[in-house]
Amino acid sequence: MIDPDRLAELQQLELLQTCPPAELAQLDDCLQPQVLQSQDILFRCGDPAAALYWIRAGQVGVFVADGSDEQHESLLRALGPGSLIGEMSLIDGQPRSATCRALEPTELYALSNHDFQRLLRQSHQFAQALLAMLSQRLRYTNQFLSEVGAGVQQLARGQYDPLLQLQSPDHSLASLAAAFAQMALQVQQREAALQERIRCLELEVDACRVQQSVAEITESEFFIHLQQRAQALRRDRQNPRQPPQH
Repeated sequence: MIDPDRLAELQQLELLQTCPPAELAQLDDCLQPQVLQSQDILFRCGDPAAALYWIRAGQVGVFVADGSDEQHESLLRALGPGSLIGEMSLIDGQPRSATCRALEPTELYALSNHDFQRLLRQSHQFAQALLAMLSQRLRYTNQFLSEVGAGVQQLARGQYDPLLQLQSPDHSLASLAAAFAQMALQVQQREAALQERIRCLELEVDACRVQQSVAEITESEFFIHLQQRAQALRRDRQNPRQPPQH
């Protein structure tokens, strides 16, 4: 049995809200605590993916390289407690697409790639929650691409107002356009990979549902009774009774 406080904590983490307590108890044995100090690197862009992470406490920043200078990074998102990090590379098998760094002292749970893949195969609820999350990400991606396209068109027409919203004053028009183009290409490639993975996950979930339905039918009393009747009929055909002798 898992401790009730521990169970409540796991149920607050992204993707785990719908998992039953028995699955969370098994998952709890696989989670490895990890502590980062402020500015510690969780992983870098281009690193191979070995695990995903849930944030217990603190904040982690997602950084992407500037299009004109790989040494310069811009903060894309700041993630807080309960958020999931690093699942994308485990899904599509590609290297890390961004650098993640602690913005303050941070506590995390790490789940290895091996345990993540096993959880996908064994938990229908987890797989369905992942599908829902990926669908939300794709919708965000489509909106993001639309906004990027509109921004590039504005800049191409000489409308420089978007530049005023940047926090750093040293971004030139050329570097901004290059960053847009680089991010759009990465998002496009990742979207294609996510769509293929969603298709595969849907097939896996459907196969699991079919197996579960077949098991429910074959284990029912009615089906067992039919099997017994069929076996009796088969025996009667193989060993027909002799007519009585007069």
